[in-house]
Amino acid sequence: MNDFLSAPVPRNLRVRASLQVASTRLPARSFVLLMALVLVGGLAVARGADLTTTAQSLGAVAAVSITALEGRWWGYSTWALAWMAAAHLARPGQLELGPQEIALPPEAPSAPVSRRPRWHA
Repeated sequence: MNDFLSAPVPRNLRVRASLQVASTRLPARSFVLLMALVLVGGLAVARGADLTTTAQSLGAVAAVSITALEGRWWGYSTWALAWMAAAHLARPGQLELGPQEIALPPEAPSAPVSRRPRWHA
């Protein structure tokens, strides 16, 4: 193999499965998760559960799950952010703000002192 034609593979290259639905690419994990929730919701409604309550609760579960699976903030995954938040909250006394003492210099007059005209003296 010729060394001039080879390139190193980037370290952060990730290949994730996706599906194309109506000319839109969707992550396969999220699609499978939503289809499983639709199946669970359909079975629950068929067994007599309230439709609106089931739809609202499964919608909340779907939103949280998709955020956990696919969400990224500031370059960190959702799980990494949750881990950092849990580690930060586990340290006692780190979130309380103590009183801050600030010494301000005496205030200088903002406008120059006006002088009386010469004829008033």
